[in-house]
Amino acid sequence: MELSFKNRGYFSGENNSVDGKIKRGSDTLYKIHGRWDRVVTCTEKKTKQEEVLFDIEEKRRYFTPPTVVPEAKQKHYESRRVWSQVSQALKAQNIDLATEEKLRLEDGQRAGKKERDDSGSPWVPRLFDNLSPSDAKSLNWRFKLSK
Repeated sequence: MELSFKNRGYFSGENNSVDGKIKRGSDTLYKIHGRWDRVVTCTEKKTKQEEVLFDIEEKRRYFTPPTVVPEAKQKHYESRRVWSQVSQALKAQNIDLATEEKLRLEDGQRAGKKERDDSGSPWVPRLFDNLSPSDAKSLNWRFKLSK
């Protein structure tokens, strides 16, 4: 399967597009096309029969708008607060400042890791448990607050 997500099409200028192919070997069986924020369809190559994979507009009424705590009330480590300077610089189209702020954050993360390594303190995630701790490359994690 090949799948590409594009923020803006090079020639078409279409935002949020999705294009892809489902293949068996080198043979294309289906083509996937659409916009991930609207409708994505799958077309069988042989019959040209098109089927809607998902239609966001149809499901939108079931979505609950996110509730975001005001930044001033967020903890110092919460993502929106941590990245707020980068976000503000990007909104102002100031790429140099955004890069500067991003590097500051990354340097702080590297310094924290060095401190933990120097003191022999492992990094322990607050919100996730590793279900395969003996496997350093494991992607088998569970959210601690889930039922």
